Amino acid sequence: MSAERVRAARAALFFALVAVVMTWPMAVAPGTLYSSRQDQYLGLWHLEWVARWLTHPGTSFFHADALLFPRGAGLEVQPLSPLQGLLAAPLTLAAGPLVACNLLALFSFWFAGWMAYLWARRNVASELGAWLAGAVFAFAPHHFTYLPQLNLVQIGVVPLYLWCAQRLTDAPSRARALAAGGALAAVGLCDWYYGLAVGVLALVLSVSRWRAAAQRSRALALEAWHFGACFALLLPVLVPMARGFLGKEFVQVEEREGIGLVMDGFKSTGYTVWLTGYAGLVALSLAALGAFAGRRARAALVLTLVSLVFALGRSLTLGGLELPLPFALLERLPVLGGARYPDRFFVLTQLGLGWLAALGVERLAGRFPAQARTLGSAALALVLLEYAPFGLPHLAPPVPTIVPPVSVAPSGAVFHVPTRIGSRDGEQMFLQLQHGRPIAGAYLTRREAALEGELAAVPGLGALYGTRPRELPEDLAPRLSALGFAYVSVQKQPLQQGVEMLEGRVTFSFRLGGRGYLRQRLTPGYQAPREIAAQAEGWITELTRVLGAPERETDAEALFRLAPR
Repeated sequence: MSAERVRAARAALFFALVAVVMTWPMAVAPGTLYSSRQDQYLGLWHLEWVARWLTHPGTSFFHADALLFPRGAGLEVQPLSPLQGLLAAPLTLAAGPLVACNLLALFSFWFAGWMAYLWARRNVASELGAWLAGAVFAFAPHHFTYLPQLNLVQIGVVPLYLWCAQRLTDAPSRARALAAGGALAAVGLCDWYYGLAVGVLALVLSVSRWRAAAQRSRALALEAWHFGACFALLLPVLVPMARGFLGKEFVQVEEREGIGLVMDGFKSTGYTVWLTGYAGLVALSLAALGAFAGRRARAALVLTLVSLVFALGRSLTLGGLELPLPFALLERLPVLGGARYPDRFFVLTQLGLGWLAALGVERLAGRFPAQARTLGSAALALVLLEYAPFGLPHLAPPVPTIVPPVSVAPSGAVFHVPTRIGSRDGEQMFLQLQHGRPIAGAYLTRREAALEGELAAVPGLGALYGTRPRELPEDLAPRLSALGFAYVSVQKQPLQQGVEMLEGRVTFSFRLGGRGYLRQRLTPGYQAPREIAAQAEGWITELTRVLGAPERETDAEALFRLAPR
């Protein structure tokens, strides 16, 4: 084995060990729930959907009859993360989506660190500097906050593509062009936001390779293989996505804020939370030092600053003057107008910061050669110490009480009365996953503007839509039964109530505020359980009047059976 492969294997082992420590106790308790954000429930449903699709030939991948029953839901613009779902399908079928989701998250930390190391190793001379680049990219707060989001947690595909692209640049060949194209497709198949950001970067690198080539016709042919391989792999997803976006009007949302340290009024509440833009004092100090590495720092600075400008969002306010930013142009393009979260571009910013920090370690080593290893090791240790959350918050997985027993095949749909955020809540996706029956609600990340009106117009359904109790028609039961419903369920409390939010604090050290930061982001407390309980009691009273007493009632749920099925 060559020395380079030995170093790569050693780095792989290092990042595996660090990933286990930084995400403890996930490695020994993969069946534990580490977040109550609805994104977590959405990811679990997506894993189960992809796995079940594989075992049911002929089923449409982009349409689910079990959601928004009886209309059904198109999934063309859902973040299904097909690559992760397909790779994890055997584990999902064998151990369940929660275990699969957590092991994918654990894998993402190892993979992100190792891939960033391999890529940085081709751009910096220092071995410890490359290790530091991997640590800055993989274990910074921006990655931890994506733990509940299946589509966003696999950030390692970004440096994977850049590593493949660098190999293509160093020694152009058809095999390396195809490998780079496959890696670029992998980015898009994990998350189309990342695919958008890295796709723009891929075009820049492609033009640069073509301009620098001695034989431009051969270079053009290789780039055709590069992008051809990418589009061939993405085409089965891109075509349905285009149909899902084009010609449709979606509900407008305000969540277009860019990167920052705080977000006021999080999720329409009075709370202020920390965002993912905190890169760490140690990493920023080393990156500032690396920025003075001359020509060697130029590409890293461009990557960091340009991606940061996109991550800031559509505009920047300075002294009362609002300045438009490039992200505003992206929103005007067909299909790309669905981009709502500019902060996702920060994944490239963090990668650039890791590169600059590695150059900073090199500069330190050049100034103090006798202490180079000590200084590099100390910098790596300080970065990890600053990022460490010292144990993830963990919760018991919620278990809904709805029938049937596992020995009875599911039959008949369930209307979960939306007593929390609404019928689009991710908790409904989790409930559908557990009882296996169709539901009237769902969480669609982009909803057609006319969708709710269509559902509310269905006789028997409209009276139940909305979070607040209302007078119900006397013939509700036969109407719902005729549509195929067997149960009406009222959730008295959120599946997980989360933790108390912290107000008015800004952290300048992720380590010092790390656990509180994660507890806010992973187990948010904006569910307002008292308000939900009051609404639930109102619904139960009115449903009892028109349907009779609940068939089953617990502290968490009241279940009404419409008719034997």
